[in-house]
Amino acid sequence: MRRWCKSTLTVLIIVAFAGLSGQLSGQVKSAQSRVIETPFTDSFTTPSTTQSDIPQGWKNWKTAGDDGIIFYDKTFGRNDKFSIGFENSRSACWFTTISAKPGTTYRLSGYVKAESQNNGLVALMLDPNIIDKTTGKSRTLFSQRAINTQTAPGDWTYFEIIYQTPLSGDYPEGKLDTINLYCSVRNIPGKAWFDDIKLDVLENTAP
Repeated sequence: MRRWCKSTLTVLIIVAFAGLSGQLSGQVKSAQSRVIETPFTDSFTTPSTTQSDIPQGWKNWKTAGDDGIIFYDKTFGRNDKFSIGFENSRSACWFTTISAKPGTTYRLSGYVKAESQNNGLVALMLDPNIIDKTTGKSRTLFSQRAINTQTAPGDWTYFEIIYQTPLSGDYPEGKLDTINLYCSVRNIPGKAWFDDIKLDVLENTAP
């Protein structure tokens, strides 16, 4: 397995399976379901109030020894002049954490564009965080990850993942708390951008 990114601040580790493109895991089947609500959407037009070089609510990470650049672009985007990106990155990510509800089907979607088409990998990822029933502390449940990994597209390309939380909110290890959303890259030459990240709640169609 390959390690995508990890943050020592929040103990987030993202792992992608080696050599697979277009991989979908930890998800229910994709369907043309009705959107109930959109609890999260971000085109990165708002910078952090405390740090102008990152968008509001987001953090970033890159692996030790990675000389690549993680950037908040205020000059280029899919429909405006804002996006998040990476340059010559070996393994890096942007991530944010939002609240989650039990018994909910989520669709995480976004657009990605790269200078060097078909070189390197890009990924959208979603991990649930739980309140561990043993320790009573919040932790990321990596075994329930959803991930969509693609080879880097040359033009703005849409991709998504679908994830359903347990009806009761209970996992064997603990109770659902929040979810982490990630935009991640591996072995990207040149620049790659993510934009228009959105989390929809879909009408439940899975049993």
